[in-house]
Amino acid sequence: ELFSKIETDTNRGITSTKDRELHFGSNKIFLEPPPKFLKYVFQAMKNLMIIILIIGAIVSIILGATLSDDYNNEWIEGLSIIIAIIIVVLVSSITEYNKEVKFHKLNKTTRDGTKYKVIRNGQLEYLISDEILVGDLILINYGEIMCADIILVKGHGIKMDESPLTGRSDSMKKMEYDECIEEYNKNPDKEKVPSPLILSGTHCIEGSGKGIVIAVGEYSQKGLIRRTVDNAKENNESPLEIKLDKIGRIVGFFGIGAGVVTFIVFFIRYM
Repeated sequence: ELFSKIETDTNRGITSTKDRELHFGSNKIFLEPPPKFLKYVFQAMKNLMIIILIIGAIVSIILGATLSDDYNNEWIEGLSIIIAIIIVVLVSSITEYNKEVKFHKLNKTTRDGTKYKVIRNGQLEYLISDEILVGDLILINYGEIMCADIILVKGHGIKMDESPLTGRSDSMKKMEYDECIEEYNKNPDKEKVPSPLILSGTHCIEGSGKGIVIAVGEYSQKGLIRRTVDNAKENNESPLEIKLDKIGRIVGFFGIGAGVVTFIVFFIRYM
């Protein structure tokens, strides 16, 4: 019934790709291009300690160049702080930028370099992950990482490593859909019945077979997890980040207060 609804066949696969992406979604993973280098510079400059050091350096330069007895040399200390800040900001920005660029290159290489054997309309085709559609009859081989959620329709001793999704190191045995139904009806302990479902992101460590793709892209298990993680990153900070930010603010306020008091004392003294 499921296969008839997604208009596929367990021997020939899909006969037409028309409107499949529209109805069932695409397996293309959109990766935003790496941000411009200046964005990382501005992010580094937003650090509270950097801001305090900049203010302190400016104050030091002004005092050294105006109120100091040796105004020809005293401003050099403030300038040295500015140079140190520039070095720290540049090193941090370059490191983050290079890391992001390498991440995008690795993802693109992995995505475009891996090809899967797919049967469409009875013909064997070699497709990259982005081209996989719901209903495709895909061949599963040892060593492959699944690019979509699949129901196993024919298999020989398939075991999958699901640790990337579940964290469990045990290999999970997979059985053909029809065999699983028979086993489910016979076995009183339903929880011990193997599953025919092979999830995206899992790794085939034993056996081979073929299955029908039932979910791709953001609708697959890997896509759902990726979306959850992205939302968590956007909306939440870790407890360590919250504590460090709080400590940084306290230290920053003390630093600003000390700087203001020092400025007032020097101002009164030299006035």
